[in-house]
This record gives sequence, structure tokens and C-alpha cells, in this order.
Amino acid sequence: MSFFQRVRSKYLLRSSNRQQTGKMQISYDQVGLHEAELRRYFDTFALEQSAVPLGRPVCILLFTNRSGSSLVSEHLRATNCFTGLGEPLNYKLVRERCDEEGIRHFPDYIRWLVDRMGREGAMYGLKASFDQAMMLVRAGIVPGFFNDVRWVLIERSDILSQAVSFSIASQTKKWHSHRGEAQVEPQYDFAQIRKRVQTLSQAYAAMNSFCAVFDLNPYRINYEQFAAEPVGGAEALAAYLGYPEARVDESRLKMRKQRNEVNAQFRDRFVEEFRASMRD
Repeated sequence: MSFFQRVRSKYLLRSSNRQQTGKMQISYDQVGLHEAELRRYFDTFALEQSAVPLGRPVCILLFTNRSGSSLVSEHLRATNCFTGLGEPLNYKLVRERCDEEGIRHFPDYIRWLVDRMGREGAMYGLKASFDQAMMLVRAGIVPGFFNDVRWVLIERSDILSQAVSFSIASQTKKWHSHRGEAQVEPQYDFAQIRKRVQTLSQAYAAMNSFCAVFDLNPYRINYEQFAAEPVGGAEALAAYLGYPEARVDESRLKMRKQRNEVNAQFRDRFVEEFRASMRD
């Protein structure tokens, strides 16, 4: 029995005593929001023991909000060697799709994703947070169906700038640069930014812990380095994933960096106020 299978078995034994938590903790037993909602939604959540593995590699990009994962995904797709790389495990999207398609079993949804988004000669990929990655393990999707996963992990060095970006996007609801101008003027919120710094730090710790306990050695992307040279970064990643000849078609790129003077002002103000609070 593999380590992934042992974790799944241990989870099933403890399922009757588990409680959902709203706090980000490094726990391999407690479920996150997406898993809790999908367990309630589907008739069957776990992969059947007789399931046939996919038999070809997939890419799972471990990410946090505002980590730059969308920039990486867009550049990979622009090579024409990768498909997917969205966030198909968000429970609201899953339920919407499954209502439309009449899908009642979580493993069938995963199969539908690969069939719908996959393409001959291209690698399918998806983004997953820590709790979503654990969901795939507990459901048996990894490694029962996704039996050859190419793990990638993206991190930002400047977590404070990430927290500021997260705070702004959560107010404006403008998560991608190509979706028009924001209709809401973001407001500076010291407490919210501080909370985002804490939760993002915990999320990074959780993702690294996930890789450690499952003995994974993911391809690591530093957002700041990638953003400085995204074409070269994407082509290097594509080569690692098995496509050494892949080249980014820049005509397919739409995203632009969203950071502006508001981000800088909020960041500088937070640093000043936080330092002042330490002197009180």
C-alpha cells in the first residue's frame, strides 16, 4: 500500500469524528471548505477500487491566491502543449458543471474534466490549493486515477505584496487583468492585510508540508523571477514537464501585471503602521 493510499485509509477510519474548520491549519484529517461542500453534493465521493488509472501524466500546480499562478498557466497554455490549468476544484464551479452535465459522482467529474479539457499530444493540468490537493488524495484520485502527477509549486518571496494584492482583489472582484476596469475603489484595511499575511504564510507552510510528507520534489517557481521573464520561465517549465521544444506564442497572451500605485501605497502604509504598532 502506497503512502497516498495509507493516508486515504486513515482518513476514512477517522471520518466519523472529523469536523470542518474555517481556519487554515496544517492538518491531514480535517477537510477544507471545497471538500466539505463536495462530499455533501456528490452521491459518491471516493474513487472506486476497480478504477482504471489515466495512464498519462498530468500537471498539478500547487498555489495560493494572488501567487501568480494564472500568469504561469496562461504562458503554459500559450505553448499549445498544455490544456486546462484553471481552478476546476472550486466547489461552486464543480456543482454548476455537474448540474448541467448530470454528473453525480466525484470521480466521474474528474474523468469528465480530462475528456473535456484534454487534447491529443497535450498535457492536462489543474491548479490546487493545499486542501484541494488533500481532497484528491482522500478521494483516491491521486494516485488511483492520476497515477503520474507532475507537481509544480509557485511561491512569492514578497508575501506582504501578495497580501495587499489579495486584499484589493477581494474588494474589486477583479482577479485577472484582462477582465476590464474595476468598478469598486479599494479601501486600505490594516487588519485585513495583516490577516492575509498570516493566512498566506500558513498556506505556504501547508503546501511545503504536503510535499514533505508525501516525499514530493515539485518544480518550484518563484513568482518574482518568473514575472521578470515569463516567456523563458514558461519554456523552462514546459521542458521540465516533458516538452523541451515548446515555445510560447506571445500573440495568445492577454494578462498584464495588475500592481499599480495603489498597491505600493497600501504596502508602504501597512509597513509604517505595523512598525508603529510595535513601538506602542
